[in-house]
Amino acid sequence: LTHTAGWIAIPIALIWSLAVRWAPRSEDRRFRPAPVLAAAGGWLLGQLVHPNLPHNFWLLWTQNVVVPLATLGAETRSLREALGLELLRPSGSFLLEQWPVFVAPALAVAQLFRRPAARTPAALTTSILAAAFLLAGAFFLRRLLENGAVLGLLALAVIAAEAVRRGERPPLARRGRSVAALALLLGAAWTVWGVRDFGRGDLRPQGNARPLAMASFLGENGRRGDLVFTAQWADSAPLLYAAPQLRSLVAQDPTFFYAKDPQLFDRYWAIAHGRSGDPVGEIVRRFGARYVTIWKAPGFQPLARQLRRDRRAWIVFQDFAYEVWEINASR
Repeated sequence: LTHTAGWIAIPIALIWSLAVRWAPRSEDRRFRPAPVLAAAGGWLLGQLVHPNLPHNFWLLWTQNVVVPLATLGAETRSLREALGLELLRPSGSFLLEQWPVFVAPALAVAQLFRRPAARTPAALTTSILAAAFLLAGAFFLRRLLENGAVLGLLALAVIAAEAVRRGERPPLARRGRSVAALALLLGAAWTVWGVRDFGRGDLRPQGNARPLAMASFLGENGRRGDLVFTAQWADSAPLLYAAPQLRSLVAQDPTFFYAKDPQLFDRYWAIAHGRSGDPVGEIVRRFGARYVTIWKAPGFQPLARQLRRDRRAWIVFQDFAYEVWEINASR
């Protein structure tokens, strides 16, 4: 419950407590406050014993309020370019491509309408949550669609299990269950293949610990406390694991950096894309960095070309996917 999204347990418990009143076969329809109080009390206790108290409350506010609002507004060019696709509002064409995520939740809701006896607290809770995440994902943040799809599958499974328990014909007959099992196998195979092939078109490193090769080099050669200017902000992740003694500019989400200092974030993004007249000087003066990591994607090549022309920067590591530069503005 100390996770930044742990508070979601509270509305889940509230929906469960209300669903008891909506279930037609519930013997006791009184509102049950115990689940809500337990979830809220556990969440609050987890925050109060958090080792980063009181800064964890700032993190909660930033993650759950500032980041979504900044993401939806994305008022600057730099933030719009930096945001991951999963944080953007989906387009109509994207939703059409993602139609499978709506199948299980739609079937679950249809069963609830058709079979009043299926409206158990568990079925109502999971179905309501699935619908809520799907609506939020369809109109605000596309990353929430995947939560709705999983909850929809869970709701459909709960309804089917309840039908079997009552001795009724389950929502899927024998042939339907076979088709569903085959669909799951095909989906699993497709997922494995998609992950294996992910990024091949945009040069994202594949296989054998890359981009960890870049991060491992810095872990072996960087001094404790050295700061790394990561042109691709997500490179902070491999650096965290392979070079924990170093510091980097962005972690978790670029919106955290933006929320702390919007003007400095705009300069960071401009420099990373070659829109600075003196990148080495700015990187040293504004950020105090010693190293620059450049992912060999087209968007970051203008910065790489600028560094090649500057005698204050020299390359210390290179492979097919990354360059690592050391810089010294006084050289």
